[in-house]
Amino acid sequence: MRRIFTIFLAVILAFSIFLAGCNSKEQPSNNDADPKSTTKADSDNKDEIVKDKPADPFGKYEPPIVVTIARLANVAADFPEGSSYEDNVWTRSLEKDLGIIVKTEWEAVGDDKYETKLNLAIASDQLPDLMTLVDYSQFDRLVKADKIADLSESYENYASPQVKEYLTEDGGLTLSWATIKGKLMGLPQRGINYQTTRMIYIRQDWFDQSGLAKPETMDDVIEIARAFKHQDPEKRHGLAFMKKVLGDGFCDMQGIANAFGAYPRAWIEDSSGKLVYGTIQPEMKEAIALYADLYEEGLIDPEFAVKDGGKVAEQLTSSQIGVIIGNFWLPNWPLKNLYKSDDVDWYIYPLLPMSTNNNKLMAQTDTPKGQMHVVRKGYKNPEVMMKIMNYESMKINDPEKAEPEKFHSDKEGKYSFHMWAPLKPVYGPIMTNYNSNPNVTNAIDKNDTSYLKNTHDNMQYEKVKKYFDTLNAGEKPGAGDWARYKFFYGPDSTFGIQNYYFDKDMYFTSKLVGFETREMTRKKSTLEALEETMIVEIITGSKPLDYFDEFVEKWRALGGELIEFEVNEWWKSKK
Repeated sequence: MRRIFTIFLAVILAFSIFLAGCNSKEQPSNNDADPKSTTKADSDNKDEIVKDKPADPFGKYEPPIVVTIARLANVAADFPEGSSYEDNVWTRSLEKDLGIIVKTEWEAVGDDKYETKLNLAIASDQLPDLMTLVDYSQFDRLVKADKIADLSESYENYASPQVKEYLTEDGGLTLSWATIKGKLMGLPQRGINYQTTRMIYIRQDWFDQSGLAKPETMDDVIEIARAFKHQDPEKRHGLAFMKKVLGDGFCDMQGIANAFGAYPRAWIEDSSGKLVYGTIQPEMKEAIALYADLYEEGLIDPEFAVKDGGKVAEQLTSSQIGVIIGNFWLPNWPLKNLYKSDDVDWYIYPLLPMSTNNNKLMAQTDTPKGQMHVVRKGYKNPEVMMKIMNYESMKINDPEKAEPEKFHSDKEGKYSFHMWAPLKPVYGPIMTNYNSNPNVTNAIDKNDTSYLKNTHDNMQYEKVKKYFDTLNAGEKPGAGDWARYKFFYGPDSTFGIQNYYFDKDMYFTSKLVGFETREMTRKKSTLEALEETMIVEIITGSKPLDYFDEFVEKWRALGGELIEFEVNEWWKSKK
């Protein structure tokens, strides 16, 4: 089963747990070539002069070549004096070892600003040499406009065996998204991200005080939230909830929707073989009805519709909420803050079915956007993208050549150097987090480090062991070590839960992956806004539950019916 559900780029989410600001202690080197003084024209001129030997994934360019990139910047990124996204451990090392000068043509902070700026660059035909596209629609547009390079030969001759292994371990699914009429026109940024499923977090001290039994159904979870509310009715809300009711990953309604057998914003194959949209199915109406009841009872914040994730985090850290349904990364934020201040721990459980749901529960993953790394057509060294990917993967994942404390994160876990890599996320082995969970657990329980198989295992083991050593010494473990313990130790950790989903074949992913129809591109934002408004209005009581049926008709009339037709035409063409 593990090979059936192999997970493309799971290691990328492994590295997302280290979200602390990055800060390299390494000082800039003195380079003979100053990338800031090199123009795009210079880049293309150099391309005509230099070509290293074919089939050398790590061959060095002599003299160096310049490649320009567009970069999605993190507002929280922190650099030491003299370093930046353009000048850091990665850019200096790529120039030194491979003769590649990476120049940031422009950067944008935040997904929306990056998407806007990239759309403007596409419209004005001012493309950097390498770029990461935000969705399949951008990729489709550039392919049809003949603006990006065919990477078939570059991939075949220059992608390292390690990178090829990572890119084909999902059976070729994600590479097929980038293959147009037999030509490889890009490399997928990531495939299906199975780690985006929801799980249940229950505050441990409040649960122990309640005297309630371990939950067996989602109804039991609601009863636990109710008990927490009654313990302190003036201060507490039972269940975390926020204004982004779908697709947030922190405290949206997706987990409870799954418990009813509903899969919002996913395309589901029905019994006739037709694809139908999850948000308009009857099971979704049941989930909304439950939230309306929770709202009326006061088990969710009456002001949830104006609270973002930061505000809900403040409620958690001020002990107003005791049950969360969210993604695997919650121990790193915001639960780590509450552990640091008040020693609060949490029980973690897999999603559970509602007692009325007799079907197999499936845990829904995010729908891939079809993001691609591509090369501008006309750039003379398209293989440079493969070489950068080879180098990044080697420095983080190669068992013999990796330098994780230089390129991934420092020993203290304070800085995340991998976030500075020119092409992110870094390709890596598919089951890293999943496998580290039993490997670290066995190494701790059996006092035998032979269970640790790779650098990632060792990194997590050191943190988890430090957690236990400090605890056994009668002292309080550090919050960072506690977070790693919650990720990687035992079946009740977040990756213990992910392994449970994996072993039980519980993953559900939208059938429409890596593709948007023409009408969907035009109407998706409008229809999704309509969905969220309908859900909030019904939950808060400004609309009756039966308004759901009116919404379904409105959704169809405003473009949903045509989208459904287009989706099924595409679906038939795939069979």
